[in-house]
Amino acid sequence: MNKSRSVLVIGGGLFGSAITVFLARAGIDVILVIDPLEAELRHNLCFSDIIATGKKKIEQIQASLIDESRLSEYQEESLSKSWEKAIRYLLNDRTVPVFFKKDFPDFLGLLNPAVIVAAQEEKTISFSDHSAGLVMGLYPFYESNTECQLLIETRSNYHVGQIIPDEPLQNAEFDFHLFKQPFQQIHAPLEGIFTSLKNIGDPVSVGEPIGLITGIEIRSPYAGQIWGLLHSGRILFSKQPMALVYEGMPHQGYRYFDFKQIAVAGSVLKEILYYFS
Repeated sequence: MNKSRSVLVIGGGLFGSAITVFLARAGIDVILVIDPLEAELRHNLCFSDIIATGKKKIEQIQASLIDESRLSEYQEESLSKSWEKAIRYLLNDRTVPVFFKKDFPDFLGLLNPAVIVAAQEEKTISFSDHSAGLVMGLYPFYESNTECQLLIETRSNYHVGQIIPDEPLQNAEFDFHLFKQPFQQIHAPLEGIFTSLKNIGDPVSVGEPIGLITGIEIRSPYAGQIWGLLHSGRILFSKQPMALVYEGMPHQGYRYFDFKQIAVAGSVLKEILYYFS
């Protein structure tokens, strides 16, 4: 792979997807690794949703899953050659190659990234701070020295998107209230398989059913607009978030990344361009 311009993003959630979009728009070769168990409520904005269809487009950036069916198209002497050819084909087609956690870090040497951006909020994919020339992580999900060389603030405060000092203040005083938005999460009252009765963007009223868990109707305790909802077929655990309701006036904001993802992705892009210069 072309080490001088390749970036490996770990995590297909909101932050990882926003970073992937920003980097791909800048003409940087981006490769994405995801965990199939990632279950984002705002899945319309998450490349982790690619497991359902094999392809995903977010803000005109196309991503495609590299799986056995794609690898079978290349009759090479070794599996690594098939991987390399499949990845290069997608990058040349301005498409983000995506592969699953189970293949990482087996192919890390093949990918040979210049930069790794660790963007999982719940870490399930392991790596070291020596896996690339520059390893960046999102704070507070990752730590410096032991995991990453550079940390980006993600918390909703005046410092969101900024580089974290070497020794961050664990109990820094931030006025989070100024950034509070009218969102409410709905949690699963029991375990079971979820079947959605709504779509992201739909209005919802108090007491209206939003889905079924193993045949049991789940009603919304809030009125507003659905901004996040798990896919049908997901296995839910008790108390797991299953929906996100926006209590303000309905609008099209559910279609776009919010200020946190934009600030973090912009900062990551800036640091990577500086590193490549």
